[in-house]
Amino acid sequence: HRDVSPQNILVGVDGCTRLTDFGVARATARLTSTGVDRLKGKLAYMSPEQALGKAFTPKADLFAASACLWRCLTGKTLFTGKHPGELTQKVLQEKIPPPSTVVSSVPNKYDALVLKGLERDPEQRWTTAEAMAEALDSSGRVASAGVVGRLVKQVAQRRLRWANWATM
Repeated sequence: HRDVSPQNILVGVDGCTRLTDFGVARATARLTSTGVDRLKGKLAYMSPEQALGKAFTPKADLFAASACLWRCLTGKTLFTGKHPGELTQKVLQEKIPPPSTVVSSVPNKYDALVLKGLERDPEQRWTTAEAMAEALDSSGRVASAGVVGRLVKQVAQRRLRWANWATM
């Protein structure tokens, strides 16, 4: 995908999560080379290897998904900076705090799961998105698609009514 970030994650009324905006992946696939001036994606969610312009694998998306999960658990953006250089430096070197040290109500069992996805060495990350999803599922605190769908309907009730009216 190359641009996994909160802005590109949608949750439907069916409770299913979807990645949107595959523009970066399509544009990058058309390029014969990606230079420093062609860095694509949101730096705060980029894997270290992507930020350095190194070979890109699906594990870069697992890093980004883990940064999104870290944000979901803490309510904060993991990497912030006043300019791209500072932000890149943090992505590459800043110590990543376990979510439970940022928000004490986050169960410790999520720390290892999230931090494994945020390993700077891609070989130390989850082997696949499926493996990461299975670890999340086995955590015992994952809402069903039905529960999530009902929450989406409740939170987005006014917008959903408008969208239905606008399409009639």
